[in-house]
Amino acid sequence: MTSAEIHLSNGHKAILLLAKAYVSDSVPAGLPALLRSVQPEKLARIAQSNHVHALVGKVLIEAAELREAVPRDLYLYFKTMYEANQLRLAQARWQLEQIDTAFERANIPCVVMKGGGDLLDPLHRDSAIRFIGDLDLLVPRELTDAAKAALSEIGATMVPFVPSRSSDSINQRGFARLQHHLPKILHSDWDLPVELHFAVGRNPMDQILPAEKVLSRANATTCGRLMIMSPQDRACHLIAHANHHSGELDLRSWVDWTEMRSRCDLTTIPTRLQKYGLSEMLNVFEDMSEYLKSPDIGALSSLEKPSTISALSRFGDTRSRKVQYVQRLLVAKVKALSRSPEYRWYVLSHLFNRSWWRDMCKNHWAKIRNQR
Repeated sequence: MTSAEIHLSNGHKAILLLAKAYVSDSVPAGLPALLRSVQPEKLARIAQSNHVHALVGKVLIEAAELREAVPRDLYLYFKTMYEANQLRLAQARWQLEQIDTAFERANIPCVVMKGGGDLLDPLHRDSAIRFIGDLDLLVPRELTDAAKAALSEIGATMVPFVPSRSSDSINQRGFARLQHHLPKILHSDWDLPVELHFAVGRNPMDQILPAEKVLSRANATTCGRLMIMSPQDRACHLIAHANHHSGELDLRSWVDWTEMRSRCDLTTIPTRLQKYGLSEMLNVFEDMSEYLKSPDIGALSSLEKPSTISALSRFGDTRSRKVQYVQRLLVAKVKALSRSPEYRWYVLSHLFNRSWWRDMCKNHWAKIRNQR
């Protein structure tokens, strides 16, 4: 296959072009007709599963010709998602101010990563287009307990993690749980849970972005003890993090990259990523940035690099989400068995345990049924 377009359904094309409309600040030719051709439920599902439902709401609010091309109830859904995210982010900023006060009192430096970092130093002209699910905070490993205590003093509590059997210490991918952050921290007044990190992520993330170097290179913000990653680290994190999520974050990450790339030194990023096999991922991000910024709707057919076509195919996977879940589960299990001696021993020790098989099947069957 030589054309990337053949991998996308009309629904995926429409959502991709809505992202393009936001980035390029223009309505791609043919998009209104394309929106009319797609079932409303499919547009909502694709937008939500790719974390761009708030972005779509913003585009429809501003472009009357696109707003009129979708049913009113679908427009109201996307508009509500965007407006709800505005309120959610305002509350999250207040939540960060509370955390900053606690860390200032305890003299704990902290880097706010991912979506939380975007609140302190917005990438986009409108932060509300980017939906975030939690706040990821990186603190020095030796100050993890002190940070946890500081949050506890302002009323936050940690979700308990008490392994009741050996399986609780190993997740479905064969990694030890709590490998790079503590259990989620909650507060009755907070909308977003907090993940307190002592490492940026599991390997190779921790090798690309060693925590101590990220903290030493971090940039100050107007929020006291709270810092954000340096532009170079932030760029590497965006690409490496998207690589972990099997296409589910690709579209949102491509939109983020259209702004991020202008903030970092692109001459050094390839060298840092190449060592960890992420050069092709960077090329995909560059290709998609160029496409999203271009007002030419036909530019999609010019994306001929195999890596970009593969990424678009992953984004536009039209198979049942149940089938996708089973495939991802099988791949994850095989990878876990190949790279984790502890996981191999764990599986071997439970191989003839009927209750283990029953519990595992029950758990995954429930997750399969919940896929939409």
